[in-house]
Amino acid sequence: MQELENILLELSSPVKTFRLFAIEKALKTCKSPESLMALKEARHNETDGECQMLLDHAISSIEERLGLTNKEAPSYENEKILDNFSLLKPSQQLDFIKKAPRRWFAADKKHTRLKKAIKGVKNQLVFAELLRKCMNHWPEELFNILEQSLFTSSSALQLASLETIIQRSPQTLQKHFARLVLGKDPLIRALAIRGLAKTYPESAADYLEDCLRKGDKHSKIAALRVCSVMPFGLVKNGLLELIVSETDKQILNIASPIIVANPDKETPFRLCEQIARTSGRRQEFLHDLLLKVCKIIKMAEICDNFDQFFASVKKHLSYYKARYFVLNCASVFAEADSARQQQLIKVFRQKNTDPEFAAVVKELQEISPELLKGLLAKQETGKPQEKAPSPPPENDLLSRLNDISASDQDCPVELIEKAFKSNKTEFICAAFRACKNNNLTD
Repeated sequence: MQELENILLELSSPVKTFRLFAIEKALKTCKSPESLMALKEARHNETDGECQMLLDHAISSIEERLGLTNKEAPSYENEKILDNFSLLKPSQQLDFIKKAPRRWFAADKKHTRLKKAIKGVKNQLVFAELLRKCMNHWPEELFNILEQSLFTSSSALQLASLETIIQRSPQTLQKHFARLVLGKDPLIRALAIRGLAKTYPESAADYLEDCLRKGDKHSKIAALRVCSVMPFGLVKNGLLELIVSETDKQILNIASPIIVANPDKETPFRLCEQIARTSGRRQEFLHDLLLKVCKIIKMAEICDNFDQFFASVKKHLSYYKARYFVLNCASVFAEADSARQQQLIKVFRQKNTDPEFAAVVKELQEISPELLKGLLAKQETGKPQEKAPSPPPENDLLSRLNDISASDQDCPVELIEKAFKSNKTEFICAAFRACKNNNLTD
């Protein structure tokens, strides 16, 4: 279902190559009435000639798959068809190429069948499909056709030529790389970077990281498509940076499965710090991702003792939660009034009885002795202070929610309801923190 949703999203993309990619994917994988209906709707809205032609072919193929039509196509078994290939309509040529097995072309060591087909093809989209069909055994004597097609006006042929060069002769790409990577189409740029990775993987990873950090939405999606087929170690940093800062749901839905699908023992520890630094839905998303990554690590059996590994992850998360709690308290304390400072000192003293929390406090004290000087002061005793004016009701609500969050008390339902009724982001986030259990497995 998620794959179909991604296809449907890309069918409506303003980027033509994204739509072509989605149609090709639908042609290979879709076989449901729902996907057929979606393709027909996309065809109704499509204005580009190449996309229209490929959509017609995809719709026809899925209808045949569903038994809705019984279309007769030229059979590849009749080799004489190739002698008059140019007489066939482009749609018939597409059917012929799609139904001819790759091995049928590959078995012809003199490439006579391929050469006849090339001679008969007059449509660039059809030629692109022929390229894809023969990509793995494209003869060296015809490499010049690939280079000539890299900068054609046909996006479909550009993509197919670039993919074939990457597959068969990646070193050829070097002399065209600068022009391709500076082009307007994000998918062409990303594929050029993928080609660079064949000979200069570290440089390609730097380009991808730059796309994920600075690119627009479509550049990021194209870069993620390349990341999915790159060695994970090369793209891990860029993906983890993206997953923490990105807000677009479609991008997150593409990026997170790549992280989950590549079990890596460092990833959970990298996520722990980000979980501790965030709040609300972002924290929930990262927390869920952490659990999925740990589950895959367990299934992949890359840890000698998973229980020990998972306990280490939980301890790491607790450490960072304590660390950022201490740093936040120190920051709030510096700006707080006397009454609020006394509250913070009280909460801080209670949490400091926990050995792990106390270890974090000691570590930060050694780094910056002045940082926690005020928080570690003794509570004022003796003559009662003059009662401070009551804070406004809203400030009192926020203060109570923060205190509950700091002391791990159960949060009364009425406070949560008040926070949500306020419609203020800071109150709602405080409510989430107050009612969220710190147990990693909940």
